[in-house]
Amino acid sequence: MSRGHQTAVSLFCSGGIADLALRAAGYEILSANELIAERADVYKSNFSDAEIVVGDIRQSKANIIELTRMRLRGRELDLLFATPPCQGMSKNGRGKLLSAVRHGLRPEFDPRNQLIIDTIDVVLALRPRTLLMENVPEMRTILVEGRDGEPIGLMEFIKNEMPPEYVGADEIFEFADYGVPQRRQRLITIYTRDPEFRGLLARDKGRAFPAPTHSRRPGLLTRPWVTVDESIGH
Repeated sequence: MSRGHQTAVSLFCSGGIADLALRAAGYEILSANELIAERADVYKSNFSDAEIVVGDIRQSKANIIELTRMRLRGRELDLLFATPPCQGMSKNGRGKLLSAVRHGLRPEFDPRNQLIIDTIDVVLALRPRTLLMENVPEMRTILVEGRDGEPIGLMEFIKNEMPPEYVGADEIFEFADYGVPQRRQRLITIYTRDPEFRGLLARDKGRAFPAPTHSRRPGLLTRPWVTVDESIGH
């Protein structure tokens, strides 16, 4: 499919700041979902061609799926982009989390973390060529309640749920290494069934992700980190 005609869906879209990158990459955002109406209004101002479903994804996912299928008109969905809330994720390792749960020091499952299950339900219904998720690095250690009611690591849950034609990988990125004037680490998770991208992920995960353009200690191939003063000091 040619550039400018890639199709995308955005979940937990907020005001659409991250989705500006999708637009710049040539994606047509067909539908989006946001819980908070005020943020959805901002999104609609930024992406007037997208249909936005306002409300809790747990009650709205059937509408998201139906609306997206209608707008696809038989085409494939190229990308599903999801940024589930991170407030329920802890820096503690899985062992500490389990211990705290067993001793009654924290609830067994934070309901915000459970939203990944609804995200995967949308993925399984729409079968995008690629799933892209962005979240905090602590996502790797989070426990959720699986479909059988038993605790399971969130990343393990995703891996088990994705159909066999998908290949996945996840990597922690320091955004300052890509010219962003902020120290900000994020976990980027990708699953794809796109034949070319799937083969690249399977052969060499490193080449599937972009190489850093900046560094705290720059060398021949990287520039110095960008400071806030350099960005907006003028």
